Amino acid sequence: MHDKTKSNTPKQGNGRVVILAVFAAFLAPVLIALLMQSSFWSYQPESSKAHGQLIKPVIALSELQQAIPARDKWWLLTIDDGNCAEICEKTLIEMRQLRKAAGRHTQEIGLLYLSSNPIDPAVKQRIQTIEPKFQQLSSTAMHETISNTASSLATGEIWLLDRDLNLFMFYPEDHNATGIRKDLKRILTWAQEKPE
Repeated sequence: MHDKTKSNTPKQGNGRVVILAVFAAFLAPVLIALLMQSSFWSYQPESSKAHGQLIKPVIALSELQQAIPARDKWWLLTIDDGNCAEICEKTLIEMRQLRKAAGRHTQEIGLLYLSSNPIDPAVKQRIQTIEPKFQQLSSTAMHETISNTASSLATGEIWLLDRDLNLFMFYPEDHNATGIRKDLKRILTWAQEKPE
């Protein structure tokens, strides 16, 4: 005859497993907290790093402030000699794509091409073909203002301007477009969240 008492008897190891599980549940957060405070934990959120070079102090472009009276955009700027050869064209296309990649913030980004020499009409037309939203300016004075601060000016560099048209960040010609996109996203999100 089958003995029912055997099936009702708890297994001897179950109590130990439960105690160990409870102990681990309480101990794990303590160990994680200690690890995060130790020197072994070197993780830093990516959003805390700027991929460009901050300009301190910012460069105020008074002439540009007269040419663009509205203060509703952040600007991507590239500087050239007015011929806009291959590297320049690639940079303009990259700037156009960076603006489009901003998604719902697209309208908050302006595109600016600055030449140290007068811009030939044929070059103006080429730039407009790449992206009609480009503002094109020719200014020796602004070029000199920037070159006095920068160690050198090279085609393919990208600069960021704030809403007051101050240069505040710089990306060299060998920059990573993904880094610019991440910086822009962070800046635009921060500007939206910042109380007026």
